[in-house]
Amino acid sequence: MEILDPGAIFSEDSFLFLGREIENIVALEDSTIALINESIMERELESNPDFTLKLLRTLTRRALLYSERLLDFGEYDAKKRTKVSLNRLLRVHGKAKKGHLFLDLPLTQEDMASLFGVSRVTVAQTLKDLRSEGKLDAGNGLRLRE
Repeated sequence: MEILDPGAIFSEDSFLFLGREIENIVALEDSTIALINESIMERELESNPDFTLKLLRTLTRRALLYSERLLDFGEYDAKKRTKVSLNRLLRVHGKAKKGHLFLDLPLTQEDMASLFGVSRVTVAQTLKDLRSEGKLDAGNGLRLRE
């Protein structure tokens, strides 16, 4: 599971790895998606350096994120991995407000579990622990003290 910002490129691997199909895409809010076939993609890569650079940056960011996640699996237990992943989620997609990072995405505990590679029970317990430690407020969105 990935959370993408407006204008993000996704499923480029179906082009780059010749025919790998998209398994599942779910939009958390109203979205417009453009499908680009192979011939258009090749033409854009050859003639549009801005598009090619954006794709290269997307691939690089994604590779770094996957590397971080793999290291997390080897280095941390499920609870610590949940905290690290939550911090990363807030750092990347959160907004700073009055000493807190605020995340306003409609994510369920099940969504977070899928995103972090842990069970829903681990997410629930970690959120509960962070609340009791005074580090998390989960009213309308998540707020984590920096």
